[in-house]
Amino acid sequence: MLIILPPSTTMDMTPVTTPTDEVTIPVFQKEAEYLASLYHQYTVGGLEHLFKISAPLAQKAYDEYLHFEADPQKPAILAFKGALYKAMHPESFSEDEMLFAQKHIRILSSLYGVLKPLDGIKEYRSTFFLKLNGMDTDLAHYWHQPITDHLIGDASRKNNQILYLSVLDMLKVVDLDKLREANEVIIVKFKDKREGEWKIIREYEKPAVANLTAWLVKNKIDQLDAVKQWKWDGYTFNESLSDKGNWIFTRES
Repeated sequence: MLIILPPSTTMDMTPVTTPTDEVTIPVFQKEAEYLASLYHQYTVGGLEHLFKISAPLAQKAYDEYLHFEADPQKPAILAFKGALYKAMHPESFSEDEMLFAQKHIRILSSLYGVLKPLDGIKEYRSTFFLKLNGMDTDLAHYWHQPITDHLIGDASRKNNQILYLSVLDMLKVVDLDKLREANEVIIVKFKDKREGEWKIIREYEKPAVANLTAWLVKNKIDQLDAVKQWKWDGYTFNESLSDKGNWIFTRES
């Protein structure tokens, strides 16, 4: 079973001690270097306009791409420091757990395409829905086929099962129909009851994804059916709301 996660905008490149000394090379390393070279062509003002961010953040992004080749790297799962990864606490994984994560977790990235947890990455700012100078399409379209084909090949060695835990907007990055032709793909959603209706509450999604992912790793869950056993903070699997391709976990708020 492959577990698909989103990346994080927030990163922390402070060196850490890891349970394993292994640092791997991203499968699309050359493509990442090419995209970094395109970002490098922008001025600070150009990046401020491109990302719609403040001048200080644009300067930081400019410096990251200016020194991209020389910048330090860090395992992806430890470099990402957004809410999801903070709540997951991957730094607490044992060596066996980290190696299980390496085998089963894949992180989508607009710069690196697909990452394994121990892939060494540089600090960067990028999003899928940008069209860079020199490109005919945005990054979502650029990565659409390479990511899809890679996940199909990867999942063929993991019982042809994919558990999609990334944000729903990023489904545009992959060819879902093609993935489902070759694999059993389950998209997980978390819903809370509000005013008598089941609703997705964005602020609750990331903690739930984080806890589910950590639970899968620590219990070495590698079959889809076992995912239904997860329970946390009132969330349980809701059979009546789920269907063949979408599993819904609900809780009464």
